[in-house]
Amino acid sequence: MSAAPQGTWVPESERTPTWIIFHQVWKCRAPVFQMRSLEDVEHFGVPTSGERDFDAGMMSERRLQYMTIAQMVELFQRDVTVGLFDVNDAKQIYEVITDHLKLWQDTLAYSPNVKPAPEVFEELMLMDGFAQAVWPHAQPLFTTEFVESVLLRRITSIMLPEAADNKEAPPPVTKDNPYVLPERDSFAEIFANRRALNRSWNGE
Repeated sequence: MSAAPQGTWVPESERTPTWIIFHQVWKCRAPVFQMRSLEDVEHFGVPTSGERDFDAGMMSERRLQYMTIAQMVELFQRDVTVGLFDVNDAKQIYEVITDHLKLWQDTLAYSPNVKPAPEVFEELMLMDGFAQAVWPHAQPLFTTEFVESVLLRRITSIMLPEAADNKEAPPPVTKDNPYVLPERDSFAEIFANRRALNRSWNGE
């Protein structure tokens, strides 16, 4: 479950997806050693008992700790597996990341003068990759209402105006009639295309 946010406090009503990503923490399991920065390892070194098997176990030991989504994404970039203490948190984490990416998508679509640095696009695509990894765990937690909204948004985004009356609601989800959620729509291509467009504007 998520815990009290860390860092700069703001009222709950003012917590944007971006704020949650960098400040709200979640109870996770992660390898202790992998949580250390390169600078920390270089400065303090790596403890050893002299026993190879014991040291290997110590290096891979997973402990409970509170982490922000931003920290999870950083570990994901390093191919470090992070486990959630409460699997139900996967749904909210996925929603927060998706809302954050959608806000960026809308900003780029409706504010053509906004030209983020290339590093911003790299971070957004990395976060999209993390959302893709979270999706299989979050997927079973979504309700029929979410399924309907996802399909409606997808249909609306690709539908011609004259076809607007052809929207179809998905069937209800029951044990006897399970409905598989549609595959996740990735934002990566959108951000990659805009990054390339920005480079062409800059004559790169």
